[in-house]
Amino acid sequence: LIPGQRATIEGRVSQVEDISKRGRTQRWILVGDESGDIRIAFRDGRGGADIQPGQLLRIIGKARQSGNRPMWMLDPGYH
Repeated sequence: LIPGQRATIEGRVSQVEDISKRGRTQRWILVGDESGDIRIAFRDGRGGADIQPGQLLRIIGKARQSGNRPMWMLDPGYH
């Protein structure tokens, strides 16, 4: 993956976590395969509501990275 570029990735969901801050809920999902993991974030709390651990997902979105932190995607499309 290249930060700032759109990409399509496929992997299995290993973790789903809903985090509430200041009255807003975000859903964080960890997706990966043998090459590594990436975190997926949905801002509105409704995105990704049907995603469960163990599912195989194809994700389409822009890879993001800040400094040396791991790459992630915000509000990607998926199926």
